[in-house]
Amino acid sequence: MKFLLTLSIGLLTFQNLQSQENFWTDVANRQTQPEPSESMALVQQYRALTLDYEALKLALLAAPMEFAPDGQPRPTLSLPLPDGRMEAFQIVESPVLAPALAARYPEIKTYQGRSIDNPAITTRLDVGPLGFHAIISLPQGRMMIEPYAPQQTEYYAAYFVKDVQIPSGIQLECGFVPGQSDDQEHFTAVSNRDIQLIDLKKFTIGLACSGEYAVFHNATTKAQVLAKMTQVINFANEVMMREVAVRLEIAANTDAAIFLDPDTDPYTDGSSVADSYAQTPEILNTNIGVDNYDIGHSFIAGCGSGVVGIGGGRACNNSVGNDQFKGFGISCHISFYSTSQFAVGLVCHEVGHQLSASHTFNNCPPSAGAVTVETGYEPGSGSTIMSYAGSCGDQNIAMDSDGYYHTISLEQIRTYTQQGLGSTCAVSIPTNNSNPSVSLPYTNGFFIPIRTPFQLTGEGTDPDGEAITYCWEEFDIGPTVSIGNPFLDAPIFRSIPPASSPTRVFPSLSKIINNTSNNNEVLPTYNRNLTFRCTVRDNNPEAGGVAWSQVQFKADQTAGPFLVTAPNDNTVIWKVGDYQEVTWDVANTTNGRVKCNYVNIKLSVDGGFTYPYTLAASTPNDGSAFVSVPNAVSADARVRVEAANNIFFDISNADFSIVPATEPGFTLEVTPSSIPLYCIPGTALTVDILTDSLLGYDSTLTLSLIENLPAGVTYAFGQDQLTPGESTTLTIDFGDIMVSDTLLLQVQAEGPGLAPKLRELYLIVLSSDFSGLALESPIDGASGIIFSTDFAWTAIPNANAYDFELATSLAFGATTVDSAEGLTEVNYTPSILFDENQLYFWRVRPINDCKTGEWLPPFSFRTTAVDCGSTSANDLPINLSNNPNTKISKIIVPTDGIISDVNLKDVEVTFQPINSLRIFLVSPAGTEVRLWNLDCLNTDLIRVGFDDEAPTDIICPPTNNQPVRPDQPLSAFDGENTAGEWQLKVQVVNSGFGGGGSIKSWSLEFCAAIAGAAPPVLITNETLAVPPGQGNTITKELLEYQDDVATASQLTYTIVTPPAHGQLYRWSLSEELGVGSQFSQSTINAFNLVYVHDGSDTQTDSFTFIVEDNEGGWLPTQVFNIDIDENAVVAVKDLVAANAITLAPNPSREAVQISFRQPVSGAVSVRLLNLQGQEVLQRRFADATTPLELNTVQLPAGTYFVNVQTEQGQFTEKLVVLR
Repeated sequence: MKFLLTLSIGLLTFQNLQSQENFWTDVANRQTQPEPSESMALVQQYRALTLDYEALKLALLAAPMEFAPDGQPRPTLSLPLPDGRMEAFQIVESPVLAPALAARYPEIKTYQGRSIDNPAITTRLDVGPLGFHAIISLPQGRMMIEPYAPQQTEYYAAYFVKDVQIPSGIQLECGFVPGQSDDQEHFTAVSNRDIQLIDLKKFTIGLACSGEYAVFHNATTKAQVLAKMTQVINFANEVMMREVAVRLEIAANTDAAIFLDPDTDPYTDGSSVADSYAQTPEILNTNIGVDNYDIGHSFIAGCGSGVVGIGGGRACNNSVGNDQFKGFGISCHISFYSTSQFAVGLVCHEVGHQLSASHTFNNCPPSAGAVTVETGYEPGSGSTIMSYAGSCGDQNIAMDSDGYYHTISLEQIRTYTQQGLGSTCAVSIPTNNSNPSVSLPYTNGFFIPIRTPFQLTGEGTDPDGEAITYCWEEFDIGPTVSIGNPFLDAPIFRSIPPASSPTRVFPSLSKIINNTSNNNEVLPTYNRNLTFRCTVRDNNPEAGGVAWSQVQFKADQTAGPFLVTAPNDNTVIWKVGDYQEVTWDVANTTNGRVKCNYVNIKLSVDGGFTYPYTLAASTPNDGSAFVSVPNAVSADARVRVEAANNIFFDISNADFSIVPATEPGFTLEVTPSSIPLYCIPGTALTVDILTDSLLGYDSTLTLSLIENLPAGVTYAFGQDQLTPGESTTLTIDFGDIMVSDTLLLQVQAEGPGLAPKLRELYLIVLSSDFSGLALESPIDGASGIIFSTDFAWTAIPNANAYDFELATSLAFGATTVDSAEGLTEVNYTPSILFDENQLYFWRVRPINDCKTGEWLPPFSFRTTAVDCGSTSANDLPINLSNNPNTKISKIIVPTDGIISDVNLKDVEVTFQPINSLRIFLVSPAGTEVRLWNLDCLNTDLIRVGFDDEAPTDIICPPTNNQPVRPDQPLSAFDGENTAGEWQLKVQVVNSGFGGGGSIKSWSLEFCAAIAGAAPPVLITNETLAVPPGQGNTITKELLEYQDDVATASQLTYTIVTPPAHGQLYRWSLSEELGVGSQFSQSTINAFNLVYVHDGSDTQTDSFTFIVEDNEGGWLPTQVFNIDIDENAVVAVKDLVAANAITLAPNPSREAVQISFRQPVSGAVSVRLLNLQGQEVLQRRFADATTPLELNTVQLPAGTYFVNVQTEQGQFTEKLVVLR
């Protein structure tokens, strides 16, 4: 019976909640309302309501518990909005009290809801001894529903928090000291870009309150105080669960820490933040228990201006006595704060500190010490939860904080609660929600003009289909500055609450349209860096998911402001169908930094808010363009000119009019009218020709093209006659014509009785013909290079940049030692010093906007080995006084020799500043060379070497001990004798401002290049003949190099460019050979190098290679030619077939028999070769009717190759001989 009664009540309440819409009634006569509470008296605008509280409370009992299965019914509750509408929510119970505490106070319940029509709208609500309360997050802002007056549950007000008037002159502060709670642990910042299920982190919060807090709320029982505490934490959870997936649950013993009487509570002064803060840990530990909470906080009341909260403790920090102990936290409910402002603006702020978040504002003069430099991303006071909104005097950008965390706060809290100390005590509650993802369509490092609006757009997705919101925030750290007067990289744009649009306009679009500005959105006016982060939220009320990504760019003070100049006032009238000019000030935005060569021109007909009409796309950024006026009649037209490949734009300053046509005619439009890049070779180019009738004109139109096309280029209209309202196409075919040019064409339409109409087609054609590119220096095969050399190649008109690579092997890749991308000059100085006696390869490839070309076949060079002997000075250090003077250090060289190269090493001299010095080297013959000449401004150390062959002149600061070129060449000593006294003379030309200096070290070095090894010698390089589609062996009769010091196996061939119409194989290993592959002369001698033609209709082929020996001797790129000749004699049959011959036994000890898998005729010649390609045995057989046998008794153990030649072809197999 009891079960049936409970079930009946549940069904009844469910039906009530589902069907009843009259819980709320608007108050017609506000004079019947009771006196408002102190906080309600500050609300400037609200909706007055009465509530059937008992009916609503009963109906809410039908709500299921949160995280219930999706199939379980969730009742609907409609809540009143300030604008008179009702919003329907699906409701679940979402407890804030720990189970044991909830059991003692069953009248206190909390719920969570989500709008049925717009899931981005969420609410948390509560019922209890103090009535009904709700906080709702709307796109328009945060709103409240709460009792209009205390001590009653009938009259309510629904209002936006922004409509609360904060009293002026109130100075509120947070007692958090930057640095006192900085996380000392180091973790990878949580970015939440990976799509993954989210765990809700639940922290048990221990709450205590002073008697003053109870009196402030007219509470005479613990249940009433607990109801107020529940309301505060419930409202705080609305933010924290959605923003950072953190939930606060009030500890089970909290009612033991609730005090009702200021005279008997344990607080020394329950209205003093400082005193109460210091006592909070002891009060919590005594009454709740140190092990029974994760984060602690006191609620007090009665404090005035000044510090109203401190969040110095850290969640999960159990170190009693430590100033970051978890129990250190306090918030004071000041008299004019609504519960929402207290919960979101103060408690979420202080708890944010306790979860590692720091302040986010840049400047607050009354509280300058509260600025956290490392996270001061918001200008002035800031406006997010961790800001000081409303407390910074003339630096306020908002009077109350918005109910969301700045992106840096999200990062700090999520990192701390998911990876840091905060993850060690929180309870993880699995959810079905996943993080969204976000990407940005930008590449860092671009430039925008100054004083010019811009916009940023993100691209976000949510795997659960949640309605995501976007929040673009500046992410720049700079010096503390007054809002509106930035310098360096100080923040200049305030944070704007998340919105459904992925785009944010800077400054806000309404300011641009109204030609107004303020100091919380300031366009850059000088060279500076700009960083913006886009944060995407899924706004899930149970455990919100976020993701963020950022972009970095720069402002260029040599460009801007970019301005629309016409149409630009409200006297302008355009007529539908006319051809009108739009003009703008380019303002140097085509320079080498901003690089805006093209713009789009768009039309708005709603006063500049949306731009549904594109008048011109990618038209040249030259300040003027003619556009066709569409059939879009409006008195509120605006024109927007925007960068086609950048983020900046401007719009006309005033609305102008577009009026209907007044005479019959037609419109003509070419779309696209500008093609900034057409790549050839490519498919034929097609544009659309659109027409329309004006006032019923229906005569036939004739199309023609007024052109200056290159010879050989053809064009055709889809139809050259059409009736207004019809469309057609224009096709231009460049065929095989390779040309780069800028073309301005005109499409003409003629109709009877009307003047011809012309529409321009702007076309930039770019060819990818890179055939003229060639490497120049160092030439292929260059030698004698020591430290470095400059590289050069030819300039070609179709390339606008080049990539360069330098490597120690033809494979490049991991052997690349220097590279450069996007070089705009046709020369390059390497960034490295070369190794001695090293073979290098270098190559270049061309680039243009259409294509990245192929790498040119590389050139090679070998550096010279150098033999050097050095002598160091031993009379050091020698002091240099601060005033002008000259000091000399000496080295005595006892040996005679004729100088061909002299260098200085390890030259170290100190003086402040070193640009007061001149340094000379003086030879025994009296020749003087100036090494250093007042170089490098204000630094105090020279630590370099001097060498004429060094890759660079003096680089400041000169402290890396690398060789540089001296002020005068050391070659002045060439031909002199080495023996005698050498002097390093240091002159102090100008007085220093330090304590003098000294000559600390220097060495004298005489070098001579060592002659390289002799190169291999060409014996033969003859053309190979191969039938089409077949293969042939490259034998030593066709290709052989020899060397005085290297055997055949030590002569290495490296392929530079492989054959274009076939494939090279190392036949015995069935190995394909390509660029960088190597084989030896012994490979050729063993008949193991084979070329196979690909069967294409070609007459010739070739491959190139270099040849090296084991002593450093080498030959640069050589060419081996191949003729494709159907009459060629084939030495290899069916080269792709395996096992053409069989060797048995293999391995062999005494003899091996050779048999053929297919019949052969005629004599057979057999040769046995070792791995070095040397012939060790040869036999000739009259025929192959019986197995052929070779005696291997006398052969050493090892691997050999059996080469068999017949009239049908040549075959090779590997043989292993055992002993």
